[in-house]
Amino acid sequence: TLMHDFISYCLRQFNRSTHWNDDNQYSNLSAASRAVLDFTPADGFTFHLAKATTPLFKSSYRLQTFPLSSGSIGYLFTSRPQHLTRTAVHLDRALERIRPVQSRGEIDHVPTPLNSPEHAVLRGLLGTCQVGAWNPMLYQTSIDRPHALKGHYLLCSQLFLPSGRVEGLYARRLSPRTQFLAVSVSSPTSQASEMLTQWQYDCSKWCAELSFSTPDYLWGMRGLYNFGAVPEEPTIEDLRANPGRMCVGGEVYFSTKQQSGGLSVGVRHRTLFPKTTEFTCVTNPVMGHISSAYTASVTSDCIMSTRFDFNVYSLYSDLTTGIEWHNSRDSIVKASLSTTHGLTMGLDCRYRKILLSFGASLGSQHVGGRPTTGSSLPSSTATSSPTSSLRSLGVHVQFFS
Repeated sequence: TLMHDFISYCLRQFNRSTHWNDDNQYSNLSAASRAVLDFTPADGFTFHLAKATTPLFKSSYRLQTFPLSSGSIGYLFTSRPQHLTRTAVHLDRALERIRPVQSRGEIDHVPTPLNSPEHAVLRGLLGTCQVGAWNPMLYQTSIDRPHALKGHYLLCSQLFLPSGRVEGLYARRLSPRTQFLAVSVSSPTSQASEMLTQWQYDCSKWCAELSFSTPDYLWGMRGLYNFGAVPEEPTIEDLRANPGRMCVGGEVYFSTKQQSGGLSVGVRHRTLFPKTTEFTCVTNPVMGHISSAYTASVTSDCIMSTRFDFNVYSLYSDLTTGIEWHNSRDSIVKASLSTTHGLTMGLDCRYRKILLSFGASLGSQHVGGRPTTGSSLPSSTATSSPTSSLRSLGVHVQFFS
């Protein structure tokens, strides 16, 4: 999304500081294309204040005045210090998601980049050298041993007003290869609270996830397997010798309350040289849904993606294309065009500790003879002349201290 939630950013930094590779999970199989195509533009006017009181404690405050009045208060505590410097005011980068498979013990450091294509790709793939406004380095002065990562945890809580909705998150590294997550949601309007627990195991070559959620008592299992050699600390020579990376994965889930379940399988192939590209295909045989996406880095500061969704039962289809471009050191432009959801645009620009986000979305009432508002009317009753409309327009102001 273009709206950079400070607590979400701290969670990603916590995973980085404990060397947990989110990219090696089946749930993030299509993360690169989603970052380009499914971003959420700014809507209305929102002011966001985030403050890192200490390296262990962070706070976040949000106030929205238009079109609806709402707000939230959030607090985050980590057992591992996170020295968030000026890079905390960052601009999210989809290109950073296209990176080689990393091991749990890989250090967040890459030598000074050279003027070679390989180093240019590494800057985008590993996301550890400053490219544009994105730099997730934590400026660690020493390499952590794997056993030192055990036991670190993160606690987070958010209160949303005026609804009174409360969300909580707990993450803990049980061992260098395992992690436990628990998410809880409580709302005065709902009869029962919701909770999601997840156990993750990552050994670089493959990753497994077990989950359980309420109130539907949904059990799930996910897995991802990487083909070929997976070096503990990939170097330029390793990437040049193995330019292509392929992995397959799947998930199964079953609800004991609803007495129903499902499954999905997916495949991802990445080419690192001479050009960084990624192809993903995910299918759900039960629902008859197929989604294929292709993402490529045109330059070191520009990435483009396209995705095609198709349902074999309803014959419904959707084509989405998007681009992310860093036009300067402190600004980024995003645009996505879908045959179903219309045009979505976003602009982020940074000035010192202030991040400004501008967003707009345009949609058509009917695209290709189908209503875009979720109407159940058949396509034969659709109006042949579509009417464009402005769905959302907004400005977000975020201040980090």
